[in-house]
Amino acid sequence: MTTFTNQCAQDLCKNGETCVIVPDGFTEIAEKAFIFFKIKEIVLPKSVYTIGRLAFRETDLEKIQLHENICTVERFAFTKCERMKVADLRACSKLTRIEEYTFCSCDKLTNVYLPPYVSAIGISAFELSGLEKIHIPDTVTYLGCLCFCGCSSLQEVTISESVTRLFRDSFSNCDLREVYIPDSVTSLGEYCFKSNENLTRVSIPVGVTRMETGGFKDCGKLAEIIIRL
Repeated sequence: MTTFTNQCAQDLCKNGETCVIVPDGFTEIAEKAFIFFKIKEIVLPKSVYTIGRLAFRETDLEKIQLHENICTVERFAFTKCERMKVADLRACSKLTRIEEYTFCSCDKLTNVYLPPYVSAIGISAFELSGLEKIHIPDTVTYLGCLCFCGCSSLQEVTISESVTRLFRDSFSNCDLREVYIPDSVTSLGEYCFKSNENLTRVSIPVGVTRMETGGFKDCGKLAEIIIRL
């Protein structure tokens, strides 16, 4: 394994470069490699398959487009990239998890294209991001607590038909207008849709056997709850 370290990043950006091409041959972007750097664009070689924890935290990246050999993106990798608008992971057929806090506090992130075989979206993965809509594919079986919490522009969500449980604050403090909970879901965690102030309609399957405290607390416009048989 050949690791691209923070020192490598300093050497590559010694003249204040904002568009960076990582040389071929490196297999891993190390923990905190580019943390706090003012880079706006990054090109990773096909030899890289791992992006380490906090690798691009608080950079000025405006877009990321990861290639097909990326199989691991560790926690906090792109946290607080406040200029990022697009995260394109469609080519990442080996990436099966969006880890905890990966895109947390990317408040301009409006467009996310998930990997084709993603099965899990971790705790706070997109918390406080700028998403306006999200389609969670049926490959996803797990949504962590707070995964989309505080996405104040999020108006539309399609939840995977493979998810069986929505955990605490999954979609709290969003701007959802209608919610359709798929038949696969049997449990709603506490505050999972709290403070969606413009939510007017919810459709819940009869198979939901557990609803914890405050699932729809402070949803003042909620006028219709449908229980589907």
